[in-house]
Amino acid sequence: MTNNYKAEMLAAGNSAEWDRFVLSHPRGTIFHRHEWLAATAHPISYLVCRDKTNEIVAGLPLIERPIAWYKRYSSPLYTPYVGVLVKSSHTNKTFTNNTENKLRLVTLLQALPTADWLYFALDYDITDTQPFHWFGFKTNIIYTYRLTQGQSLEAIWDQMEPNRRNRIRKAIRDGITVSTTEDIEVLLNFDKMVFSRQGLPYNNSNYIRRLWGAIQSMGQGAIYVAKDANGQPVAAHMNVWDSHTTYNLIGGRDHSRQDVGADPLVIWYGIQECVKRGHTFDFEGSTIPRVERFVRSWGGQLHAIITMERITSKPLFMLKAWSDMRAAGTMRQSFAKFSCS
Repeated sequence: MTNNYKAEMLAAGNSAEWDRFVLSHPRGTIFHRHEWLAATAHPISYLVCRDKTNEIVAGLPLIERPIAWYKRYSSPLYTPYVGVLVKSSHTNKTFTNNTENKLRLVTLLQALPTADWLYFALDYDITDTQPFHWFGFKTNIIYTYRLTQGQSLEAIWDQMEPNRRNRIRKAIRDGITVSTTEDIEVLLNFDKMVFSRQGLPYNNSNYIRRLWGAIQSMGQGAIYVAKDANGQPVAAHMNVWDSHTTYNLIGGRDHSRQDVGADPLVIWYGIQECVKRGHTFDFEGSTIPRVERFVRSWGGQLHAIITMERITSKPLFMLKAWSDMRAAGTMRQSFAKFSCS
């Protein structure tokens, strides 16, 4: 079959065409939008594949995040789904569809710039990873939990772990209320607490402030804050959304207090708002056992996310292997202290 596709980097300043492509794609996310990516303050370029009518039919944002003198393209912080988008050819013949989709991917991958490290997640509609393997990529699987579009609040409530429901009920009895706020500092205060409990430095404030500015500009997110009966904030979460999914992106609570139901109550409030929008709710799951246990308790469906990675630098490959071994050791230690029932 003739390849009627061509790849190119979008010209500087042509982000509007990229956004039109993202908004027209059924699985385009808020994280693909130029305004979001620009807020990360990393250099961005957009590799696109055009058909013979000059329409963009596939694309990949390339976000430069170098390590020392090594060139790396990878997803920025708090930007989980920013990989390849491919428009299906939607013909009535399976062979033609599969072939055209592969041609679009191959055309895109052939034009990838030289880099020491490439990493991105795939849209979860893409399950054919063969073209990526042909170009030297390795596959990895990460997971998230989702409450699928169309579920009623009653069904979601019924699927929850009983202890989760009990804590939400107790928080309500204790007079904890949830409302929205425009004050990003409230959220940052709780996010800092998350890092502090783990003994980690916190350098994300300005980064999250920029993301919040982009979210406000697009009108696609909210900060929900739980307050006790005295009006004191005790927990907060930031949710962002696009046309199909709401993402539970950042959150935390004051662990020095006994209001253990405040955090679930904030999330429950966000789920209710998500159902009103007719969206899927994505918990942005984690491989850390205690975090995985928490998000699993909401009764969502487990979803696999395919990530693609290609490392051509031997020192970086060894650095990544060492990092993975350390992470695995940390997970084992965490699991040993934690009941995964």
